[in-house]
Amino acid sequence: MRLLALFLGLVLILSPAPATEAFPKDLASELDGVLARYAAAVPVQRQAMLGVNMMVEYEAQFPELHEQGRWRLRRMISKLGEVTFKPVTAFVGDDRVRKELIVRTMEEEQTEKAYGAFSVTAADYKFSINAIKKWQSRKVYVYDVTPKRKAPGLFEGQVEIDGETGMPLRETGKLVKSPHWILSNVRFSREYELRNGIAVVRDFETQATVRLGIGHAHVVAHYSEFEPAVEQPVAQERAL
Repeated sequence: MRLLALFLGLVLILSPAPATEAFPKDLASELDGVLARYAAAVPVQRQAMLGVNMMVEYEAQFPELHEQGRWRLRRMISKLGEVTFKPVTAFVGDDRVRKELIVRTMEEEQTEKAYGAFSVTAADYKFSINAIKKWQSRKVYVYDVTPKRKAPGLFEGQVEIDGETGMPLRETGKLVKSPHWILSNVRFSREYELRNGIAVVRDFETQATVRLGIGHAHVVAHYSEFEPAVEQPVAQERAL
């Protein structure tokens, strides 16, 4: 039971859409340019998230056990990328959900320093254009991504990229390798919004099947109220 949420923070619900017809060859340079901007934008996005505070509200549940919970916290990222949490409201719900899902999600974020976009690079993935669509007068490029090897943390799914900035707008998929034998069918979805040209995570959702008769585990995180962090020279406060 203590290992139930090791997958959370790495890892939903939307499967990749079927590939569309092949795009004209004269779009090749345009598509290559988008991927080049994306490769350059992700490190910028991660750097921009250093020294930022935000509000996060977790909602989690074990549906088959009829257990759920909700918790609102302040999520703080130091200039060095350390992630800490401070409760804003009292936890409401079943304590097993708090310990095994929400707290372990937070611990995984702290361990992995999961504060920026996923690292989806050409070294690890093959990119195939699926669609080009319009979003708020912007061109959005939807790429199917397939890992070049079966390794922990890699996924098969999609990334949506803002054509102008190269910033990620959405990442969805399924892990190709489960992080633990007790978990299977681990899926995720993470959505961003652009603020001053930087992708800021808005919603993050994970879902997996848990063996031993437990059923499913489901966690949703909603982020808001982003502001510059005020560094405190004290030991981190952990909301356990």
